[in-house]
Amino acid sequence: MSAPRTSRFEQHPVLTLLGVVAVLGVALALVLELVLRLTLDYHIDYYAGTTREGRTETPYGEIWINSNGQPDPEWDLSDPRPRLAFYGDSVTYGVGAGVGHRISDRVREADPSRQVLTIAAVGARLKDPERVAALARELEIASFVYVMNLNDLTPDPPRQRRAPEEAPTVATSLPASPAEPDAPTAPPPVATGEAAARPTEAPATAEPATGGDDPWLRRVRAFVLDNEGSLRSRSYLYNFLRLRAKNLLTRMGYEASGFRAVELEPSKHPAVFDATAARVNRAAELLREQAVRFCVLLLPYEMQISAPAERRYRELGIPFDADFVAGATQREILRRLEPGIEVLDARAAFLDTDAPDEGRERNPVGEYFVHDRGDKIDWNHPTRAGHRRIADAALAAGFCGIRPDAPGGS
Repeated sequence: MSAPRTSRFEQHPVLTLLGVVAVLGVALALVLELVLRLTLDYHIDYYAGTTREGRTETPYGEIWINSNGQPDPEWDLSDPRPRLAFYGDSVTYGVGAGVGHRISDRVREADPSRQVLTIAAVGARLKDPERVAALARELEIASFVYVMNLNDLTPDPPRQRRAPEEAPTVATSLPASPAEPDAPTAPPPVATGEAAARPTEAPATAEPATGGDDPWLRRVRAFVLDNEGSLRSRSYLYNFLRLRAKNLLTRMGYEASGFRAVELEPSKHPAVFDATAARVNRAAELLREQAVRFCVLLLPYEMQISAPAERRYRELGIPFDADFVAGATQREILRRLEPGIEVLDARAAFLDTDAPDEGRERNPVGEYFVHDRGDKIDWNHPTRAGHRRIADAALAAGFCGIRPDAPGGS
């Protein structure tokens, strides 16, 4: 009599168990994906959008990439008007507002006596004053506004690991390439003159800080960077888990870049303030030598201009000092900048000079800053209303020589 036959499941119990767990895991993930698609109350593609032919469509508006590789309408570099450049990071780029509704767009509309250029990239910072001076020289800039976000406060980078995304760059031999507003990849170079019409070449990039010379690690890193953005804007489950992880890091006091959020605790990081101010002062010096007017537009965070927002972020467990809310970060920056630098503290755009506390109480959460419209806690990207407030304050002050009363202005 033959022995009873055993099934394959009995022959391989461990593999069977793993298979059952895998099937249940996939089924659970699909159910959660469906539930989240029906219940999430924010746009998972808020920062990513959809890019087609140099235009990125997002829930907050469009971002255009011109032939010079910058988020702006096309530039006429034969225009005889003096050029005013707005230079900065994702706020200047237009995240939260879109082209046509940014600070630079409002100034362009109000002061037709100048040609206004927007030069920006997600994650850009004023890390290299010499590069900024070269940019101003290449584009024949007359006035240069550095739109300084408070998270621009960073230590000097090690020279051998300087990240390619630290600043928009001048490229006289390379054309520009479109940039995605959701990923701080290498910013598009500014191509001018004949350079914009030359064949596309791949620009050299710095060696990544992670991976060294290991080609396998470089391939893994490239794969993650190439696919993470797509997964973020398509999978509700992945986006939800990613948001929870980012919020945890935010509550621990870190930026999305991985840097400590030193701007929220201004009294604890004087060396970072010193290093950042030194770079800004050096840029001012170099531009002054080129007869370029250099100005700094110092942006606020939402909890500084809104008492309800301050209370909301404290409820979420975000660590920030009371003196930060009162403007200590801006004061620490200002006292380190050279006296000759023209600075506009944009907190004033949202507060009543005579009764600032009353003004803060009147400003609701999410009115002037993105807050929770996308997949991050966002207190530093102004909405269209926020951009307009800041631009109008700059116009009213005649900041950096802006002339709202110029012929044709509004």
